[in-house]
Amino acid sequence: MVGKLSHNRIKTNEESYRCFVYERVQTHDRKVSYNVAQSGDATCNGLPSALEGSKVMRLTKGNIRSVTLPYTSGIRKPNSAEMRVVCHSEVKTEPQYSIVIAHVTNGCDSGYICLGFYRRDSTVIELQQSTNLVQVPDEACNQNNFDPSKLPFITLISK
Repeated sequence: MVGKLSHNRIKTNEESYRCFVYERVQTHDRKVSYNVAQSGDATCNGLPSALEGSKVMRLTKGNIRSVTLPYTSGIRKPNSAEMRVVCHSEVKTEPQYSIVIAHVTNGCDSGYICLGFYRRDSTVIELQQSTNLVQVPDEACNQNNFDPSKLPFITLISK
């Protein structure tokens, strides 16, 4: 299969086309996944199977949990911007902090970001988030996108 990539770093047609090989896999718990391998360039060289390639992915439908907060209806204004954040995966969890990859939709833009949650007290959590939206989840928390020493904190306080 041939696909066309699109993002702001692509300058030529050769940079935008990639070959893909995929296979359908059923897991032991009867969920369906797809193994997908992507070529590193516009040729299909070096792509012998769905498990070998420049990038290898496993696509599995996740459980999306939607939460509606009843107290927000009175504070939202018509035509106000909303950002939708869905947890994609946990990177690291410790007693005092967690790092997660989240999928964000903000208007017409969407992508993955890295979020760091730090428990400071029983009623205080600080949050750090990467500034770049990326299209590959595994890139969201890499050092180029999420460097805790350089990101500001957002403080959340509960009653």
